[in-house]
Amino acid sequence: MSDAREQAARVIKESDIPADATQESPVEPTTPTERMTRFAQTGLSRMRTEWPGADRDALVVLKAEADRLIREEFRSFFSIIDRFHRCVRTPQADDDGVIKAYEDGTPMWELDEWGDPAEDWSRLDDRTQDGILHSLAIRLAEWEMHAADDWAEAMYSKVVWEEKFANGFVAMPGHQVSGRPTIEDRTQFGNRHSADERYFAVFKSAVSRKADAIVKSATRLYYLLERTTAR
Repeated sequence: MSDAREQAARVIKESDIPADATQESPVEPTTPTERMTRFAQTGLSRMRTEWPGADRDALVVLKAEADRLIREEFRSFFSIIDRFHRCVRTPQADDDGVIKAYEDGTPMWELDEWGDPAEDWSRLDDRTQDGILHSLAIRLAEWEMHAADDWAEAMYSKVVWEEKFANGFVAMPGHQVSGRPTIEDRTQFGNRHSADERYFAVFKSAVSRKADAIVKSATRLYYLLERTTAR
């Protein structure tokens, strides 16, 4: 009986030993710290996380101009949002009682403990809420049409860019190349030939997306006020 127990113990012990002496040990899970240490030794540690100077400046101009156009086109939407803010927020004032404002005229609001504008929604009375709700309902159709126009301009700018690229790819106007141009030659010239149109198409796409965001935000605000009023 003791021989049987000894044999069983030996079998269990030997079952943990790999049949192949060269067999690899089970892979141990790596911790986040170990993974970051490994990545720090690779090219990922040198990965760029910010736009270089020229591109950063171009993006600043693009976004600023797109915002300017959107604020001009959807002036009534931002006016409604301003009415909201003036109802539920408190403007900062200096020692003489003059309200502080940013360069664009927007008031500097009192901040809460998290650094966000402090808001008291109990100050939004039913009459003001109904007035804003009706303003949204009347103007939503107008804003949707503006957004549709911006989308049409974005699509048209894309067509202009593609046609300009195709013209450069096929005709290569003003370009001298020795021998028969390759597909890469034509593609490179087409990209250079249509660079202005390509960047303009990007700009118009940005304006269109911002316009679409305005309509979606206005729609969400309308349904929120509608549900609140119904109560």
